[in-house]
Amino acid sequence: MKMLLIAFVVFFVCFWGYAYTHDQPGCQKILRDFAELGQTLAAGKTAPATPPPAPPEQPAIIPVVSKPPAAPPPVPTPPVQPAPPAQPEALWVAPMSIPTQTHWNLTTSTGHIYPDAQITLVEADCITVQYAGGNALVPISTLSPELQKELNYNPDAAAAATAKRKAQGQVVPQ
Repeated sequence: MKMLLIAFVVFFVCFWGYAYTHDQPGCQKILRDFAELGQTLAAGKTAPATPPPAPPEQPAIIPVVSKPPAAPPPVPTPPVQPAPPAQPEALWVAPMSIPTQTHWNLTTSTGHIYPDAQITLVEADCITVQYAGGNALVPISTLSPELQKELNYNPDAAAAATAKRKAQGQVVPQ
């Protein structure tokens, strides 16, 4: 019997050596398991229950995706009209000096009279007149041809300046 036990131990050690050289992590796991079993038996406890086997893995379910509805056909857009060629802004050259007449009666072609008048500002389309009744914007087009010439009046520049005033919401001379 003793001989049989010794033969078994020798056989076990040889087998263990062979297994250890071919599957080292597996043998280390077996040793840990035996160590846990030995500690459990030494403490008088029963072996831990093995966890229930995991349920078999379910095959992945791939949802059926329907194709999105077709996009509506594009709405035809009207052809882009080319912008009219930009006309160069009419140039107005300010006079070198404001007419020096002071306290004179300024009469327009519409018959409006500004008594005791003095021109305080000259612009492309109008002049600012300070007179006995206050201040007024007077269109240059209503002044005498001599005064228009003295103020360098340009009808195209005046029309552009008036349009610019309207666009900016400023007072337009009447």
